[in-house]
Amino acid sequence: MEELDATIIGVRNVKNIDKHILQLYLKDNTNIITVEENSLKGGFNEEIKSYILENKIKCSLHTFGIKDEFVPQGIRHELLNEFVVKPVEIKKLLYSTEKIK
Repeated sequence: MEELDATIIGVRNVKNIDKHILQLYLKDNTNIITVEENSLKGGFNEEIKSYILENKIKCSLHTFGIKDEFVPQGIRHELLNEFVVKPVEIKKLLYSTEKIK
């Protein structure tokens, strides 16, 4: 298997994101994937999008999270697989040779 050049950044709070970390990793021509267990609307990905736009960074952003829709009750693992994580899609993005759109 081919080696993957990736960085994983764990974020505890959406507000007051460490701008220094964003400056280090959000650069032109990078592929950025956000995964969050909460709603995409008003979530972590929107903070990242705002930073990218404010700093005119030319990169590709792909987000995984709960769309603005009703989510039924259920077992956490099953709900994450159905509404958020989608491991197969993330793996395909990570190993893609093309820039993420």
